[in-house]
Amino acid sequence: MDIINIPATVPVFIKVIENSKEINLKEYILNYEKKYPKRLNTNVKAWRSDWQIHKNDQIFKNVADLISTVCGDISEIHYNLRLNFDTTHLWAMHYREGEEAIWHDHWPSDFSGTYYIDVEEDSSPIVFEGGIEVKPENGMIIIFPSTLKHKVPPTKKERIAIGFNLDKEAIPPDLPDEIAAIINEIPQMLLANQLKN
Repeated sequence: MDIINIPATVPVFIKVIENSKEINLKEYILNYEKKYPKRLNTNVKAWRSDWQIHKNDQIFKNVADLISTVCGDISEIHYNLRLNFDTTHLWAMHYREGEEAIWHDHWPSDFSGTYYIDVEEDSSPIVFEGGIEVKPENGMIIIFPSTLKHKVPPTKKERIAIGFNLDKEAIPPDLPDEIAAIINEIPQMLLANQLKN
């Protein structure tokens, strides 16, 4: 198979949000790390939780829901297409001095990113292929196409963050009210028909 690499502009989306006052995510992640200290062998050469911490933890599920909403907003604003996104993977990371993430991508997901919970001054940027660097800041969510290769050089300072992958699900176009009403009545008509027989 031949491959032709076409230089193209690839969007990287950044949104900074206020960290929740209701829950201290930094402390929550540090406590989670104490509870599950085992290091996993991945592209992240620092402590990292399992892939789906949002499946069994309400706090992390709330983070996943926030990220899905942000990605849906990006889709509507940037691509003019209303889509829902499912956060398929979500993991916490804690980098200490000298730790890094080697070059990698997140294919086959649609979008990936990082939510920076607590990053100290002089912590490493995320570096994308082509040498583009983005310096993280607290509360920043960065979202990019999952095929975009990236890394985190060895850091001088601590970085506490949440990584994630998202997949899209198209929402059907709005139906006229008359058709929507008929579709909504179908289950009741089927049930009534079953009760007759």
